[in-house]
Amino acid sequence: MLFKVQEPKGLRKAAEQGDVEAQYELGSIHKNSSEGNRAEAEKWLRKSAEQGHTAAQYELGMFYYWFQLPEKQIESVKWLREAAEKEHVDAQYRLATCYFEGKGVLQDKQQAVEWFRKAAEEGHIMSQWELGEAYRNGTGIPQDAEKAMEWLRKAATSKNNPFLQVKLGNYLFNGDGFPEDKVKAVEWFRKTATEAYGAGRGYGRAPYLEAQYLLGKCYFEGEGVTKDEVEAVNWFRKAAEKGHVEAMHRLGRCYSEGLGIPEDKEEAEKWFRKAAEERQKQAERREL
Repeated sequence: MLFKVQEPKGLRKAAEQGDVEAQYELGSIHKNSSEGNRAEAEKWLRKSAEQGHTAAQYELGMFYYWFQLPEKQIESVKWLREAAEKEHVDAQYRLATCYFEGKGVLQDKQQAVEWFRKAAEEGHIMSQWELGEAYRNGTGIPQDAEKAMEWLRKAATSKNNPFLQVKLGNYLFNGDGFPEDKVKAVEWFRKTATEAYGAGRGYGRAPYLEAQYLLGKCYFEGEGVTKDEVEAVNWFRKAAEKGHVEAMHRLGRCYSEGLGIPEDKEEAEKWFRKAAEERQKQAERREL
């Protein structure tokens, strides 16, 4: 049988001869390629997983993870557990989410926390975040703001994750699970905002632009930082020029009312129009 996906020369032959690594690689190629064959993915990953290949067990667990059928979700948990018990941190994280959501297993948030903890202690960023959230909300574990902050901060600073930095900044700004601390919130917004110059294009830059916008709001309103409308305009402009809708609208308002910048009705109208156009584009993308 011919498949659209490109298979390395000799890989299938090795897999057919029982090579566990070749079976894993062949199954992974079919699983992770848009042109792969799902039946082939399942077949070869299962052969490898049944021989104890940890990564294959994880990949097979993830193969079933997205199915809505209960029997497939149960199969997912089975293989994720096999890998998780052999210290595969991604499997530990996914198994934790299964327990947390009651997906393929009876919901057990205490058990979820324990698997998040195992992966978090090995440096798994999203497990660190989820463990922090569990402490913040008192989910599956007694509420503890100090431990929550410890784990959330670990996650946010690991590889300078911009999404988590902005989220943590918002928690502090709004006093959500922690004592309100707008000065510290501004520090998180600034950390992410000033890293924006190295950000990628498209959706990858969204948290950087959000941080620039939020930092502009803090300067505009004098929250967590000395009020400075000129500096606010500076940050609104940075985010607006990269497509942040709210920043465009704020910048338009600043031009319209002469806030932090000389009044310019024509420039204001330009930014209001850009904001409306970008909002329409975003609505159209959501409908696709």
